Amino acid sequence: MPNKCTAIVLAAGKSSRMGVPKGLLKYKHTFWLLEQLNRISQTNIKQVLIVLGHQKEDYLKTIPWLSKAMYSSYSYGTIKLRVCINSHPEAGSFSSLQIGLQQVTNTHSVVVCPIDVPFLSSTLSLLLSHRNNVIIPTFERKKGHPVILSSKFWNQLLTINVQSKQARLDTQIKLLPNNQISQIEVNDALVIKNINTPNEWKNYLTTCS
Repeated sequence: MPNKCTAIVLAAGKSSRMGVPKGLLKYKHTFWLLEQLNRISQTNIKQVLIVLGHQKEDYLKTIPWLSKAMYSSYSYGTIKLRVCINSHPEAGSFSSLQIGLQQVTNTHSVVVCPIDVPFLSSTLSLLLSHRNNVIIPTFERKKGHPVILSSKFWNQLLTINVQSKQARLDTQIKLLPNNQISQIEVNDALVIKNINTPNEWKNYLTTCS
């Protein structure tokens, strides 16, 4: 679905257990954030939004061109990207998602890409071939990421008070009828993997790089 789907990369968290911003972890000859962008660019997604919050200065200092993407669309390979800043990241990941959604063309589907989930490009391409209000990858029946949201669904998320107990993506998905959710079993264990600690990062580099 070229030009009809926008990826939102959520990189606004504290990374307190990792000790450094996860997107700035060294991966081969690049940074993890750029590796995520490279994987997205191997699909037919053409637009990406990066949401920064905690440690945004570290990102902007380490990858200087991100500053340019704060003010206008920036070309990165085959994709156009923008950087959004969550001024109150302490409100949680749902607030960062809302910040990103506010910048998305309201007819686009959205792929939610947490910075700590090392999905494969092939998996994302498979998910993009399906249609429903919510697409969730599963591995051995365990739900994972990235999740794809239809425009009809995610536009409703913008109306939710971020202070509400309902301000969670998983909570909102559970409120949908089952026939509006597609769970796609994939042959990719990474979709249920979260990289939160130095040991988890080391194990990922050892086993998956």
